[in-house]
Amino acid sequence: MKNDFEPREGHKFQFRVEPKPRRWAGIVDCEVLEADPPRRLVYSWCGGGLDTTVAWTLEPVAEGTKVRLEHSGFRGMRGWMVSRMLGKGWSSKILTKNIPALLESWSGDGPVPNVPFRLFCKNPSRPCMARRGRGK
Repeated sequence: MKNDFEPREGHKFQFRVEPKPRRWAGIVDCEVLEADPPRRLVYSWCGGGLDTTVAWTLEPVAEGTKVRLEHSGFRGMRGWMVSRMLGKGWSSKILTKNIPALLESWSGDGPVPNVPFRLFCKNPSRPCMARRGRGK
């Protein structure tokens, strides 16, 4: 998703994707609620009838870094259904393919590179794996 994110509490930004006619405008309005780089990031996620919160927490472990994602605040039956759909995207694409591919291409210094979708996994038949932070 295209965005204008800055890791600064109070910063408002948007995620943007191609709109889905009659279903979704393709815009998620967000605000950074908590920023403790590089350990924790929390932001609001408002769009498509949702008003939720996303929290990322990084924890050093012997193998590298443990990433915890919590997307919370879903309400009612519609919220439950949307959380199931979003959960599949988080777990099957973002956490297992997109982020590992990004980490493989980034030195850890300077701005985070924009990784094209086609580069997210060298072998699409198996999940991408990445470990960073050993000994650092």
